[in-house]
Amino acid sequence: CYCGKSVEEAKSLGCKYVTMSAAYLPPHCRDDELDEEFSRLGHKPDGSWTYHSDFERNHETDVADIATWAGSEKRFYTSWEWHVMHCLFYWRKLHRAQFSDVMIEPRFNNDGHLHHCAKLIL
Repeated sequence: CYCGKSVEEAKSLGCKYVTMSAAYLPPHCRDDELDEEFSRLGHKPDGSWTYHSDFERNHETDVADIATWAGSEKRFYTSWEWHVMHCLFYWRKLHRAQFSDVMIEPRFNNDGHLHHCAKLIL
């Protein structure tokens, strides 16, 4: 699921920014249908999620800006609900991957992430 070390390299490799992964992913690691659903479950009137560029959540940003930060030290901050939905949708992605050619990226396809999500939700 490698997409390089910069936005430019990711795009040159055919990668796309995936909201629920908060990363660029190549086609064989994406479940675009699932990501589109995730992207419409936020609290804003249009279904998008609220993102902030600072921990105190004083400066709102959006996915288009966040996608330009790949490969940098910049971080985004969002809601607890976003984090819970990320976990639930990754469980769905793991399940759906059994019946498709979609690979799960290593940073989420491990016991550590599963335990993290279980603790977050329970």
